[in-house]
Amino acid sequence: MSDEQLQSWWDHLTGEQRVRAVAIASHTAPRGMAIDDLSASMIRAGLPTSRMVWTGQPEHLVEMLDEIADFVLRATL
Repeated sequence: MSDEQLQSWWDHLTGEQRVRAVAIASHTAPRGMAIDDLSASMIRAGLPTSRMVWTGQPEHLVEMLDEIADFVLRATL
């Protein structure tokens, strides 16, 4: 995924979604999220989840990958 793709996703998050993204990114992996508006925004933005990386299919639980978590933490500095 590109920096532009990550930035576009980040730019479209609400303030509350950004707070949740930071909270998730700040914890050690796996960073599990139930499908909600934040994880749905990642899927809509074309960002991979760890489940999708392995199977190509989203499921009821997705995980924020390290690369996305690193971007989230950099974006909030």
